[in-house]
Amino acid sequence: MDQPLNSGSSDPLASAPLNGAGEGVGERVCRSQAPARGLEGWSSRKDRRKVGYRIGAVFGAVFLVVFSWGDDGQVLAKGPANPGHEALECADCHDPAEGTVRQQVQAAVAFGLGLRETPPAVGRLPVSNRVCMDCHERKADLHPTHEFTEPKYFEERKEIAADQCITCHKEHSGRHVANTGQFCSTCHSDLGAIDKPIQPTHPELVAGERWDTCMRCHDYHGNHVREAPRTLGEAFDGRTVLRHLDSGAPLYGEKREPASGERTR
Repeated sequence: MDQPLNSGSSDPLASAPLNGAGEGVGERVCRSQAPARGLEGWSSRKDRRKVGYRIGAVFGAVFLVVFSWGDDGQVLAKGPANPGHEALECADCHDPAEGTVRQQVQAAVAFGLGLRETPPAVGRLPVSNRVCMDCHERKADLHPTHEFTEPKYFEERKEIAADQCITCHKEHSGRHVANTGQFCSTCHSDLGAIDKPIQPTHPELVAGERWDTCMRCHDYHGNHVREAPRTLGEAFDGRTVLRHLDSGAPLYGEKREPASGERTR
């Protein structure tokens, strides 16, 4: 009896039977061992879309858990409220972001894949100066944030962003001022022309780099009715100033005028 032509072959795949579609096992194995697509495959719009949908599904699940928790502040708050803000709700400062949660997640995925230039706000909008000013704006502010947006302060803004309230009053830090107060040198390193009758003089304090003494005499925003002392001995001590920056305990006296105290939406 004649033997099959492939009976003497040492390759087991050569004698493998065909499947119903006329495809041999060998062909299936070779196809399964074909090299994976390269970067050009990944860069296709279809592949990016698939990955985006998967990432979006994960983000969506996370947000569903977070926003169904009840008060989302319990989960999303980055730390304790600052002194004076303990009774505030999240929505008092954080306005809702535009769009639905699904749209926000899709925009976030698009940004992550490089299909969008700017990151979207997800959940709630970031707090801006306007939000702070709705409650804390006063007409006689000695250092209003808008003053530091002027071009002449371009270099100074690189060192300390004094045009942003949250640079010093960083929320969820548990402190009244999240700064030691020794930032005055950024703008006031040249006080040679100021020669008020105080002891020591301003030029002497600057020459000695005594920037820790500024807030011992001066109220940064000028919100309080207080006459600056004539001598450093009459000024507050450093520990008292630091305690004020930390807890917001009254230091500079009675407020000059009430702030707006209410957000206007």
